[in-house]
Amino acid sequence: MMRARRDRGPGKTSLLDIGGGGISLQTELCADPARVRSIAVYRGRVIRRIDLPLEGEAAAGDLDELVATQHGRLEESVRQTMTSLGSRRAPGAGPSAVALLFVKAVEAYAAGESGTALLVLEALEALGADDPRVDASLARLRAGATDDLVHFAAGEEL
Repeated sequence: MMRARRDRGPGKTSLLDIGGGGISLQTELCADPARVRSIAVYRGRVIRRIDLPLEGEAAAGDLDELVATQHGRLEESVRQTMTSLGSRRAPGAGPSAVALLFVKAVEAYAAGESGTALLVLEALEALGADDPRVDASLARLRAGATDDLVHFAAGEEL
């Protein structure tokens, strides 16, 4: 049986400062189908989503704990993406071209400019950026995704 504290609904929000803006993180319960959904929002657009279906053992667990765990997973995933992209540079150099271009692609996508985001991600691909987030974002844009740049199902890791 699902259990949640009665003084508030299970949910969590936080903000990651990435310089020049922030990424808002939100985790909450959703119905139909029952799931815990976590989203990362940058400039009003969902750039990452993780869904955890509430069935079996997950449905029988403590919802507050599930929400906190899922939210922590989303935060860690976003931090790893930014760290990974930012670390691809020569020692003593400024921010990496890969990180800067990826941020530009996310900014373009957040501004509703999917075509520009696609071009920037294709430039990263042409430069040999070997990063699963770039690959996943390219695949979603090429497939015509309009909701979020990268979508994760429960258990998927990038």
